[in-house]
Amino acid sequence: MSGKAASNRMLAAMVATACPVEMERNWNQKPKSNIKICNANDYQLAARSMLSKPLYEYLASGTDDEQTLSENESAFKDWYLRPRVMRPVGNVTTDTYLFGQKLSMPVFISPAGVHALCDEQNGECASARACGRVGAMFGLSQHATRSIE
Repeated sequence: MSGKAASNRMLAAMVATACPVEMERNWNQKPKSNIKICNANDYQLAARSMLSKPLYEYLASGTDDEQTLSENESAFKDWYLRPRVMRPVGNVTTDTYLFGQKLSMPVFISPAGVHALCDEQNGECASARACGRVGAMFGLSQHATRSIE
C-alpha cells in the first residue's frame, strides 16, 4: 500500500471515529423551500437545513481558533455588489483566464480535503467533474480522499 493510500485510510478512519454514521444524510432531501439564495450567508443557511448537524459543523468550521475563517468573513464584508440597471447586457460575459486556462467564470474551487464526507462514492472526483462541466478551476487538496490519477 502506498504512503498516500495509507494516509487516506488513516484520515478516513479518524473522521469515521470522530463522526460515525450520523454524518450521513438523505441526498434526496431538499432544502427548506423558504430559503432564498441572495448572498453568501444564505448558502450556509441552506447547507444547515440539508446536512446532518455533525457534517455541517465539520464543513462550516475552521481550524484551531478559526482566525483565518474569521478574517475571511471580515474581508468579504469589504466588498459590495453594485447593481447597474438600464444597461445593455447583450454582450456581457464572465469568461476569464487564470494561469493561461480559459474559465467560464472567475471561480476557483480551492483545495479542501475529505470530499468523501459529502459524496462517499466519488469524493473529489465529483467536485472536479462539476467544475469541468461549468468551466471552473478545481484544486486538489493533499488531504484528498481520491488520488489525482
